[in-house]
Amino acid sequence: MKRNHLLIGGTGRSGTSYLVKLLHYCGLQTHLDPRFKKSEWHADAQAGLEDRYKSDEEQPYVLKSPWLYKDILDVIGDENIEIDEIIIPIRTLKISAASRVIIDKQHQIRSHRHDDANLDLEDAGYIAGGGVFSLDVIDQARLLAVNFYELIEKLVLNNINFRLVSYPMICSNDIYAFKIMSGVLPKSMGFSDFEPIHAKLKLEGAPRVERELAEIINNPHESPRADLSTATSFAAYLREIAEMKKEISYLKDKCNILTNERDNLTAERQDILKMNHESHVKVEDLNNILNIIAEMARTK
Repeated sequence: MKRNHLLIGGTGRSGTSYLVKLLHYCGLQTHLDPRFKKSEWHADAQAGLEDRYKSDEEQPYVLKSPWLYKDILDVIGDENIEIDEIIIPIRTLKISAASRVIIDKQHQIRSHRHDDANLDLEDAGYIAGGGVFSLDVIDQARLLAVNFYELIEKLVLNNINFRLVSYPMICSNDIYAFKIMSGVLPKSMGFSDFEPIHAKLKLEGAPRVERELAEIINNPHESPRADLSTATSFAAYLREIAEMKKEISYLKDKCNILTNERDNLTAERQDILKMNHESHVKVEDLNNILNIIAEMARTK
């Protein structure tokens, strides 16, 4: 018996995780369902909920994977799978690329937090003697564009249904979202059912990269390469500073808790010492009484 699947793919950093949550709350089976193993969710990066295609494993109806351009021919060739449709969210390419670059640069900053040397965020290497990887937005955009084209080409050649949806419009405009997702949502779901679900997730799907870059440069969509490089580095530092502030706040709270516990234990210790002293006094008084009684017994 064939397994039907709705797939989500594309460049990533374009609302794919938001779509998984939206479809989940609309009643479709996703990896958020309790019956499936818990998907990783990285809150800092706002990334996760991924299900890479596996032929020998039970998987949810909705599968989201940034590697779909690599796996799609295997999925198409799997006789046990029927692809109902593929949803591909579209975001400004430079912004999608910048989003990935910022996260990688933030990782570099965090990994070298205690180093004395000046940190170069233009490229990175992860293995001794291994490759050097560019952290340039345009280089990242080229990779994403090629992968995106490769996915679309394979879908067209194999006559696979897919729909392109605009991000962030899909999370900011409920009417657009309902119309563009018609045919994917449950047939019984009307706009009055969809609207509160969409409103609930609106903030979760809101993009942050555009806002971050716009605060640093005038127009992130049309900025020169050098400006984007500087802006993504600055954005990465700002994010890491925000994380460090959270850590400091957490440690302060933890310190206050430990201080209170110490004070309570100190007070308890003082009470115990006082009780111990009082017990010694009572024991000494009893010993004195016993000595008096013993002395009286001898004199008789």
